[in-house]
Amino acid sequence: MKTDVSSSDTATLDAIVLAGTDDNPRRMIQGQNKAFLEIGGRSLVERAVSALLAAESIGQVFVVGPVERLQQALGPRGGRVSLVPQVGKMLANAWEAIHASEAQSGQDDPLRPLLFISSDLPLVSAAAIDDFVRRCRREDALREKPYAMLAGVAEEASLLPYYPS
Repeated sequence: MKTDVSSSDTATLDAIVLAGTDDNPRRMIQGQNKAFLEIGGRSLVERAVSALLAAESIGQVFVVGPVERLQQALGPRGGRVSLVPQVGKMLANAWEAIHASEAQSGQDDPLRPLLFISSDLPLVSAAAIDDFVRRCRREDALREKPYAMLAGVAEEASLLPYYPS
């Protein structure tokens, strides 16, 4: 069992926001990509990116999707946000963002953790992101070999108190 905690356990990690669409009409809402739907005057992708930027556990943020629309929705964000052009369906877009993250960081370590997040999570918060990353690191610290993937899943009943009235 792994008992030591290395400095990488507290280092920031890159986040990848999946905001692309393959222009499949079945995946759109009222004819548009869900990432650009607005709640309270802010697009869902802007809400996700803002939460990631406020999270202590996150360094760089890579947003993959239609770049022109992303530029309009996100505006200037500075050096921590990189826009990655979509190349196809979700898996191809994810790989494109992974390659962009590797190129920018200069690391191609297959064990380097990345956080993937969908752009259509209107209630995501920096605190929830940091809590999830902390829990994942705790799980990995208990193992000899880190997990290849950890997924956050919540039961609907546990989310009901957070639903808008």
